[in-house]
Amino acid sequence: KLDKATFNKLLKEPVLNTVTSRKVKAMQLEDPKVRVVDLRSPEETQAEPLENVMHIPFTDLRQRMELLDKSLVYVTHFISGRRAELGAYLLSDFGFDAYVMKK
Repeated sequence: KLDKATFNKLLKEPVLNTVTSRKVKAMQLEDPKVRVVDLRSPEETQAEPLENVMHIPFTDLRQRMELLDKSLVYVTHFISGRRAELGAYLLSDFGFDAYVMKK
Protein backbone atom coordinates (compact mmCIF):
# COMPACT_ATOMS: atom_id res chain seq x y z
CA LYS A 1 0.00 0.00 0.00
CA LEU A 2 1.29 3.47 -0.91
CA ASP A 3 1.31 6.20 1.68
CA LYS A 4 -0.23 9.54 0.73
CA ALA A 5 3.08 11.32 0.09
CA THR A 6 4.29 8.55 -2.24
CA PHE A 7 0.94 8.46 -4.04
CA ASN A 8 1.07 12.21 -4.63
CA LYS A 9 4.66 12.08 -5.86
CA LEU A 10 4.11 9.17 -8.26
CA LEU A 11 0.65 9.86 -9.62
CA LYS A 12 -0.71 13.29 -8.82
CA GLU A 13 2.29 15.55 -9.36
CA PRO A 14 3.13 14.32 -12.89
CA VAL A 15 -0.49 14.87 -14.00
CA LEU A 16 -1.04 18.37 -12.59
CA ASN A 17 0.96 21.51 -13.27
CA THR A 18 1.09 23.67 -10.15
CA VAL A 19 2.12 27.30 -9.74
CA THR A 20 2.25 29.70 -6.81
CA SER A 21 0.11 32.83 -6.70
CA ARG A 22 3.29 34.89 -7.08
CA LYS A 23 4.20 32.96 -10.24
CA VAL A 24 0.68 33.48 -11.62
CA LYS A 25 1.03 37.25 -11.20
CA ALA A 26 4.35 37.12 -13.06
CA MET A 27 2.81 34.94 -15.78
CA GLN A 28 -0.05 37.43 -16.22
CA LEU A 29 2.39 40.32 -16.58
CA GLU A 30 4.35 38.42 -19.23
CA ASP A 31 1.41 36.94 -21.12
CA PRO A 32 -2.08 38.43 -21.47
CA LYS A 33 -3.41 34.97 -22.34
CA VAL A 34 -3.23 33.73 -18.72
CA ARG A 35 -6.65 33.47 -17.06
CA VAL A 36 -7.42 32.60 -13.44
CA VAL A 37 -10.55 30.49 -13.05
CA ASP A 38 -12.63 30.45 -9.86
CA LEU A 39 -14.54 27.15 -9.74
CA ARG A 40 -16.59 27.94 -6.64
CA SER A 41 -20.39 28.06 -6.60
CA PRO A 42 -22.16 31.40 -7.16
CA GLU A 43 -22.98 31.51 -3.43
CA GLU A 44 -19.33 31.08 -2.50
CA THR A 45 -18.17 33.74 -4.94
CA GLN A 46 -20.73 36.20 -3.57
CA ALA A 47 -19.65 35.52 0.01
CA GLU A 48 -15.94 35.90 -0.78
CA PRO A 49 -15.47 37.60 -4.18
CA LEU A 50 -12.20 37.59 -6.09
CA GLU A 51 -11.15 40.24 -8.59
CA ASN A 52 -9.96 39.66 -12.15
CA VAL A 53 -10.98 36.01 -12.38
CA MET A 54 -13.33 33.99 -14.58
CA HIS A 55 -16.17 32.47 -12.57
CA ILE A 56 -17.16 29.02 -13.78
CA PRO A 57 -18.84 26.85 -11.15
CA PHE A 58 -17.15 23.46 -11.08
CA THR A 59 -20.49 21.80 -11.76
CA ASP A 60 -20.72 23.73 -15.06
CA LEU A 61 -17.12 23.28 -16.21
CA ARG A 62 -17.64 20.37 -18.63
CA GLN A 63 -20.58 22.08 -20.34
CA ARG A 64 -18.73 25.39 -20.68
CA MET A 65 -15.43 23.99 -21.96
CA GLU A 66 -16.55 24.33 -25.56
CA LEU A 67 -16.82 28.09 -24.97
CA LEU A 68 -13.24 28.38 -23.70
CA ASP A 69 -10.36 29.40 -25.95
CA LYS A 70 -7.67 26.72 -26.28
CA SER A 71 -5.06 29.39 -27.06
CA LEU A 72 -5.35 30.70 -23.47
CA VAL A 73 -3.65 29.41 -20.33
CA TYR A 74 -6.04 28.60 -17.48
CA VAL A 75 -5.07 28.59 -13.80
CA THR A 76 -7.60 27.17 -11.36
CA HIS A 77 -7.68 29.13 -8.12
CA PHE A 78 -6.84 27.29 -4.89
CA ILE A 79 -9.76 28.16 -2.65
CA SER A 80 -10.97 24.59 -2.57
CA GLY A 81 -8.05 22.34 -3.38
CA ARG A 82 -9.97 19.39 -4.72
CA ARG A 83 -12.09 21.44 -7.09
CA ALA A 84 -9.05 23.36 -8.30
CA GLU A 85 -7.12 20.14 -8.89
CA LEU A 86 -10.03 18.38 -10.58
CA GLY A 87 -10.75 21.43 -12.70
CA ALA A 88 -7.15 21.69 -13.89
CA TYR A 89 -7.12 17.96 -14.59
CA LEU A 90 -10.32 18.17 -16.66
CA LEU A 91 -9.06 21.19 -18.58
CA SER A 92 -5.76 19.43 -19.31
CA ASP A 93 -7.56 16.25 -20.30
CA PHE A 94 -9.60 18.22 -22.85
CA GLY A 95 -6.46 19.75 -24.38
CA PHE A 96 -6.20 23.05 -22.50
CA ASP A 97 -2.99 24.43 -21.01
CA ALA A 98 -4.00 24.35 -17.33
CA TYR A 99 -2.39 24.83 -13.93
CA VAL A 100 -3.46 24.67 -10.28
CA MET A 101 -2.60 27.75 -8.23
CA LYS A 102 -1.18 26.85 -4.83
CA LYS A 103 -0.74 29.39 -2.05
